[in-house]
Amino acid sequence: MATRFGLGPIDQISFAVASVEQSLPWYEALFDGPFTVRDVTLTADAVTYRGTPADAVLRLAFGRTAGIEIELVEVLRGKAPSLEHLREHGDGLHHVRFRVADLESKKEQLTAAGFEVIFDGTTPRGSFSYLQAPASLGHTVIELIQPALPGRHRALSPTWTPASPRRSAVTARSRRAAGGLTVSERRDDAQARKPVHRY
Repeated sequence: MATRFGLGPIDQISFAVASVEQSLPWYEALFDGPFTVRDVTLTADAVTYRGTPADAVLRLAFGRTAGIEIELVEVLRGKAPSLEHLREHGDGLHHVRFRVADLESKKEQLTAAGFEVIFDGTTPRGSFSYLQAPASLGHTVIELIQPALPGRHRALSPTWTPASPRRSAVTARSRRAAGGLTVSERRDDAQARKPVHRY
């Protein structure tokens, strides 16, 4: 399929999970490395879900293996395609992603071949589109992303919520459960777990 449509190599594999925190130890052990966790807010003025404006808050975890990004997706609020997967199949592989230079052109090419656009929008990483294959291809979901041009991050930042120290602690807890922290992580984790006195 990638060759037929000129999509190039896969650059991300994405998994739908009910809980990033509970899933991280397993995925970190599987892919032999730590993940970075952050929350993302998608707004209805920038995202559509099955043709309707939609908003969502997602908890994402990113790791890497063999040069490919690994993504875990938990939906904290709102609607997103991974929720359909969780309802029908539970946790597991949801989609693969391809980087493209011309998103609109590739969407037209794929929809003409029977794919359906199910999730579409813009974030600071660029413009993206999730497309679901026809039944003959098992309703496989792929994501296309056209990276943002330099200097576009500031203009698109309202749709993105960066990680907070609390969210970063999720990774530290998972690393502890998976077999240990680095020296710096142990120091940061100990500091984060100190009691907070409010006056």
